Amino acid sequence: MLLGISTPDAECFPDEGLLPLSLSFLIISDCRNLKKLNYKGLLELSSLRRLNLWKCPNLQCLPEEGLPKSISFLEIRECPLLEQRCHKRGKDRGKIAHIRKVFI
Repeated sequence: MLLGISTPDAECFPDEGLLPLSLSFLIISDCRNLKKLNYKGLLELSSLRRLNLWKCPNLQCLPEEGLPKSISFLEIRECPLLEQRCHKRGKDRGKIAHIRKVFI
């Protein structure tokens, strides 16, 4: 199941219980106010394999706990604060080390 989300007013996403548990591909885009991802909201998505984060200029970092182990594909575009933290020497690089395919 694929779902694309544009939530311009949210500072944190997703809330627990908000998304379908069978979700395997999530696109979060054009979220200018998004500052952080909710680990618990993502963790309950045990079928989530692919996560795309696009045009979220205020997304500061990944959750402290990292991303769920089920994710095998991560794409980050036009999220300058997060891109900087996820590059090879970035502070969040260890949080995505388990993901097989990472595109920044």
